[in-house]
Amino acid sequence: MGSITGRKSILMTALRVVPAAGLLLFLLIQFSSELIGIAFYAMGRAQNCSFEGAMDAVGAFDKQESVAASMKNLSRLVEKDAHGFELWDTPGGKYWVPAGGSQVLFDDMAEQERGIYSTRNRGVKRGDVVLDCGANIGQYSRVALAAGASKVIAIEPVPSNIEVLRRNLKDEIASGKVVIVEKGVWDKDGSLEMFIEADNIAAHSFVVDREKTGKKVQLPLTTM
Repeated sequence: MGSITGRKSILMTALRVVPAAGLLLFLLIQFSSELIGIAFYAMGRAQNCSFEGAMDAVGAFDKQESVAASMKNLSRLVEKDAHGFELWDTPGGKYWVPAGGSQVLFDDMAEQERGIYSTRNRGVKRGDVVLDCGANIGQYSRVALAAGASKVIAIEPVPSNIEVLRRNLKDEIASGKVVIVEKGVWDKDGSLEMFIEADNIAAHSFVVDREKTGKKVQLPLTTM
């Protein structure tokens, strides 16, 4: 009953605010998630994606949300230190995250569970040296090592992420399997303002202006 009532409310709102020309598309998207891919393809919003790819993306999105929710349910907060850093015990091991970063942790775990970097046999091969650009808290660095990488160069410019990166990969750093580079990746050496998103550790950007929701920090750059 709650679901029906909710959909009725959505429909009534749509009738008030959505122009008639777009109402059919709105209803298709709201009431059949499988048609999202068709809608985006038809509107030309999937420029670099085939029709089949657009359809597959819908299933991938649904799976991403489902797996992330499962990871969250199977995890627990173990510790929170004086600086706000949180230690989580998860199905993928223990991870430190900056304050408020737990949802990104679960989202990233879901991405690795789905193997987003290993499609079409393009994943890490045994003996590879991996450049983890934007290493964040080190999840993919761990995945790469587990897949057989001989070494991971974890490149990360944000100080709070670097702190937890060092905690999460302490043993791997000590053994020489992980080398941390405290810089961002660019087309030349130097420095650049990064927009730090206050509530999303995965949204920090040298490119996207997040001044209204975060702050600017001057950070060093390197090339590959």
